[in-house]
Amino acid sequence: DDGLSDRQVVFETELDEPTDEWHRFGSLGFEEDGETLWMMVGDHFVTANGQSYDEPMGSLIRILPSREVGKDGHRIPPGNMAAVTAGDGAGGAPFEDADPSVFAYGFRSPFRATRDAAGRVFVGDVGLGTFEEVNLVTEVGQNFGWADAEGPCLEDCEGFTDPLVDFGRSSDEQYVFDDPDTEPAAKRAVWVGEIYQSPRYDRYCGLMEDVVVFGDFFTGWVRALRVNADGDVVLDESIGHLTAVTSWRSGPDGFAYVLDLNGGFQRVVPDWAD
Repeated sequence: DDGLSDRQVVFETELDEPTDEWHRFGSLGFEEDGETLWMMVGDHFVTANGQSYDEPMGSLIRILPSREVGKDGHRIPPGNMAAVTAGDGAGGAPFEDADPSVFAYGFRSPFRATRDAAGRVFVGDVGLGTFEEVNLVTEVGQNFGWADAEGPCLEDCEGFTDPLVDFGRSSDEQYVFDDPDTEPAAKRAVWVGEIYQSPRYDRYCGLMEDVVVFGDFFTGWVRALRVNADGDVVLDESIGHLTAVTSWRSGPDGFAYVLDLNGGFQRVVPDWAD
């Protein structure tokens, strides 16, 4: 009856000398416990932040946001980098200097992401000038390379995790050839949609089960991606065309719904449906 409470800040980042307002916060969601919040944080337009896990920029973070009215801040759930021992790629040393919120790092501009039932996070990371990436986070402490590597790492790659799939900016990319409706564009920006997984009503007769849809914001091709339990790609094929996608979500009716920056609100209907 008294209206909204004062704003509560559960998480924030700060730069001493910000150079631009891009690459800030991307997708977020909650884990199965309903308490742990995962969130993608970009490098804040500072390339060195990608390889600096002592602050949250350029990372996948996990926190327990305050739910108490009038109380800012958050707590840290178990399992983040600061609480575990690094793998072989980091020399087996503890991530003792890691920001408590950081789970994985090495991202530039993780525009969109989705989490599957196994706890894996698919991340669309927008590149600088050569590659767009879809990355798969499967364990704590993974390093996805930015800014030391963009796309697949070619040298000095110890400790880096390569993209699940990637694409460049040329007009002779296979993804461009696979979609005859691809629109000419100088820019590229990868996006990732919500995974389609065990819906109550399956409108696609199993064809979309465990599929993560991804595409290019500017040229408009749209593809279906599926990986197996080992994280290997078992499906990567063209399924449609739509430019400027900003959000792709699964509805409670079993259909996928899409928003685009051109003002469109779409429902994804299989081509055999009336």
